[in-house]
Amino acid sequence: MYAPKGVGVLYVRKGVVLEPVIHGSGHETGRRAARAGTENILLSAALGAACELGQKWVERDSIRHLRDLFWDRLVARFGDTVVLNGHPTERLPNTLNVSFIGRIGSDILSRIPNLGASTGSACHSGSAELSPRLKAM
Repeated sequence: MYAPKGVGVLYVRKGVVLEPVIHGSGHETGRRAARAGTENILLSAALGAACELGQKWVERDSIRHLRDLFWDRLVARFGDTVVLNGHPTERLPNTLNVSFIGRIGSDILSRIPNLGASTGSACHSGSAELSPRLKAM
């Protein structure tokens, strides 16, 4: 979401109790016990700005439009050899999960240098085999 590395947000649903990994500090009502100290205000402000920008993109459906445009172009180029994984409409607006029948994903990605994409989970790095979990989905 274009925020700097090293900053994040934890959303905790009401009623969920989290146990700190390291005890001893009361920062953030006991949730930030592992990193007690001064908070990085600049990173927090940058994260807030990134959230505002992201909200604007989602509200005006720009991300969804780009995702769907990319999907349409993949279908136009690859036809029946590209398959959409997951629900056609009930999915994240910023995510497109596809399979290319009879092709190895890393070969495709190596020919598209400006595309940010993944061919699978990090624990299967270097493997051309489909993970059993992805296959089940």
